[in-house]
Amino acid sequence: MPVEPSSPAPSAYDVPAEFRDDAPERPVRTGKLPPPVTGGTGRSGPPRGKVSDFWALVGCNAIVFGASVCIMVLELTASRLIANYVGQSLYTWTSVIGVVLAGISIGNYLGGWLADRFPPQKVLAWQFLISGLLTFSVIFLNGWAGDTRRPEGMNWQIWVMLVVAWVFFLPALSLGTISPVTASMALKRSARTGITVGNIYAWGALGSIVGTFLTGFWLIGSFGSREVILVTSCALVFMGVLVAAGQRAFRTAALVGAVPLILQYGIIASTTEKGMEGFAKWVAGIRSGWHTRRKDFEADEVALQSALAKGDMAAIEAAQARSAWRYERETAEEEWGKWGARLGKQLHAVGLTFALRSDKPNEYNDESDYYSINISNVQEEGDLVKQLRLDFLTHSYYNPENPTKLYYTYEKVYAAITERAAREWSRRTAVSLAAFPGEEQSIPGASGRVEYDPQAKQLAVRGALQLTDLRSLLSVGPYGDYWQAVLSAWDQAGGDWSKASQQDRGVLLTRLDEFPADIDFPPDLGTVLHYDRTLRSLVTTRPFDLDEMWQLMSLGGHGAYVAAIRDLFERSRQTSTLFIGGGGYVFPRWIEAKFPHQPLIDVAEIDPAVQAAIESELGLPRQYGPPAEGKTWVNTRIGDARKFVDDQWVSNRKLVAAGRPAVTYDFVYGDAFNDLSVPWHLTTHEFSTRIRDLLTPGLGVFLVNIIDIYPRTEYPDESDKAGEAEVPYSGKLPHSLAPSRKISAEFVPCGGGFRGLEVAQRNGTYLLRYTGVMSKQVRQALEKLDPLGNAAAVPGQGFAGAIEKLYDKSNLRVTLRKPPPVAVAPAEWKGGSWQKALEPYDRLQFFRFHDGGYFVGYRGVMPDDFRNQLLAQEGATDEFKSAVNSLHRRTHAERVGQFLGRYVKTACGIFPYVYVFSSEKGEPGESRDTFIIACSLQPMSFDNLETSGSYWSRGPFAWSVPG
Repeated sequence: MPVEPSSPAPSAYDVPAEFRDDAPERPVRTGKLPPPVTGGTGRSGPPRGKVSDFWALVGCNAIVFGASVCIMVLELTASRLIANYVGQSLYTWTSVIGVVLAGISIGNYLGGWLADRFPPQKVLAWQFLISGLLTFSVIFLNGWAGDTRRPEGMNWQIWVMLVVAWVFFLPALSLGTISPVTASMALKRSARTGITVGNIYAWGALGSIVGTFLTGFWLIGSFGSREVILVTSCALVFMGVLVAAGQRAFRTAALVGAVPLILQYGIIASTTEKGMEGFAKWVAGIRSGWHTRRKDFEADEVALQSALAKGDMAAIEAAQARSAWRYERETAEEEWGKWGARLGKQLHAVGLTFALRSDKPNEYNDESDYYSINISNVQEEGDLVKQLRLDFLTHSYYNPENPTKLYYTYEKVYAAITERAAREWSRRTAVSLAAFPGEEQSIPGASGRVEYDPQAKQLAVRGALQLTDLRSLLSVGPYGDYWQAVLSAWDQAGGDWSKASQQDRGVLLTRLDEFPADIDFPPDLGTVLHYDRTLRSLVTTRPFDLDEMWQLMSLGGHGAYVAAIRDLFERSRQTSTLFIGGGGYVFPRWIEAKFPHQPLIDVAEIDPAVQAAIESELGLPRQYGPPAEGKTWVNTRIGDARKFVDDQWVSNRKLVAAGRPAVTYDFVYGDAFNDLSVPWHLTTHEFSTRIRDLLTPGLGVFLVNIIDIYPRTEYPDESDKAGEAEVPYSGKLPHSLAPSRKISAEFVPCGGGFRGLEVAQRNGTYLLRYTGVMSKQVRQALEKLDPLGNAAAVPGQGFAGAIEKLYDKSNLRVTLRKPPPVAVAPAEWKGGSWQKALEPYDRLQFFRFHDGGYFVGYRGVMPDDFRNQLLAQEGATDEFKSAVNSLHRRTHAERVGQFLGRYVKTACGIFPYVYVFSSEKGEPGESRDTFIIACSLQPMSFDNLETSGSYWSRGPFAWSVPG
């Protein structure tokens, strides 16, 4: 049993004398104890009063509040500044938030380090000055970042993060150093550590809140991002001046050096010609008290007329003098404005030279709460058009000479589907028609949808009257040739005017052998069209609209017939549409032109600044009404499209409950984008269901375009390599590769530490074998061992050539060798390109090589039932079944194209007929593409789609229909 060691006797310890019982009693000193040191660092200093400490703490809280406001202003402005070249996406916001937080975190650490080593008040002044200068440097750095190209192969998310870090990390870091130093100052003026630190945190958080709402709700939308950065930089420098008590040299340097520098470059970076013109007029208006407005002149005129009526000469002279003075001041203000415009133009040019800005002169630029808006002139398809850019994405091309011309491919697909759907409407339209011109009592060449009832004297059409039907109806009677010529001229001029007219030197010639003698063009129409008897042609000098076409046709003796055809055309094409997103308002105006009979065109546009830009630069009338009166049928509803749809859905329920008809739409067009993606809340099952409920029952169509990649998943995968290769080699084996055993007919491992490399010798020739997939590093290391040396080695020959062949063969992709089932294999095998399987398995594709091997691929996401059908095919080998199972698994795991697949799957669960189009003229490519999904309540046929307006010819590449 172990024995516990005993404690030593008390006497064994060396006890200090003052703690022993026998120690003599020491005298006790009495007096007032010094106060305990609490809070801060405990550094001594001159005594301060409670009042001065209170105001010092208030000042510390104000400093933290101001710095936090500036941090949030910088963070929110960051996303807007970089949106012009990287967009505003989840990646952008993630990078901005992450980089700014990283800068603040490191700045907090550095600020604490500075507070312990230097006098906080002096350090704080320099911190504000440096923060102000670094914040202003954002304007320079942002310009350079915008001009820098992303390195090839770099991941987009990484590139966005690096751009944000390059521009905003240092300003965030410098601003992050302020709070710890301020907290150190506050702790020295207070004995209550907890409440002092709590106040610092609270005022910092409050500043962040104020900065967030101030920037997001007011600053950017009212002033612009560059101007906000300029003001923030100056505010930081001024705060440094305020806290620099007793530092006269610092204050002088900041006020005389830093502030003018920031203001000078800030003015260069933000001044515009129009802005400086307005500022100069405002300055000149100080003298008149800004009394040169139109209402002031009207008041002078009223006073003058009143004085004239009374015969009061003194009042007359006073009114005339006042009016003359006002005109003089107005002239002076105009001169000042012209001078300001010239100055603004020059400053703008300097800003471009120093890369402080990217907005070009003579362009429309605006910053709203949602977008950075730019409208500029560009060449597109040989035309000079106006381009609308929202952030970094081009949204529309608008041709002022031909407003309804469509440039974007998805718009052309929209147009073709719209015309085809309208043609297949089940509704019937009829007009009164006493008789046809001349002796005709029928419609030559008209489709079965157009019919004439001689008993009822009615001409009727089922669905919308098409251009081909119009040609047939306007081919009868003595004016038939003239009407056909006018219709052809209108159709060609409304297409590609530059191409249609270039061969005739800026005019369009339409053959017409006989011109009706009783037709005389009025002056206004004569500037559009005239007849050249020498050329025997109608000469068109510019594109003309539908209303002008009808006016030209109504000339002559059969105006009543033309009026009836026009009535039938317009009434049969009366429609109701809803646009989710306005963009450049190109397609809404196309609807207005092609379906002109009082159409309902609602546009849900979230940004009022976009609408203002379109009205200012792209010719959209501001008033609602008939286009003939200079107005528009386009009715813009400002707000989120989701809210508009929900409100309309609720309103319809109330209308139906009250026994009134609901507001429905024949077409709904989705054209809302945030960066390259559709806003998620406009893609949900609930939203799509509401859209279906707003469509006209039985014939409505919902069209939406989506930017995504339609992937092809391949089997074997690119990573499935051969992993083994053999090549003959008749030269000398490098000494370092000599095996430890004698080389024989059997393979033995080579020396040199190259695992997987073996050698054999047969019939006097070496055989090199490599097991595994040879990497580039191994290949390069082996090529350097060439016995002839790198200089004498011939590429593709000798030892280096043998190693190159080993590398190529070991890296070859595995191919399938056994043939697929007969019911699935392509009708005719062709090497070198992907071929579809036989229907109904044509979503499966094959790529065959000349040696008989092949790959199998699948576009999109493979459904379970499709996989099961393939596995059940007669003649399906284990190899083929493995391929099908692998494709099924990997298509479901593939991230690329998932949004397109999931959206289409959602649509198929809501709409009975879904058709998917590609903006490519052939098979959808494997890179980013625009896809158009047509969700219809009626079955549609897309055979000969080019006959529906010649906009698009290719039908859908995928569809879902009942059964």
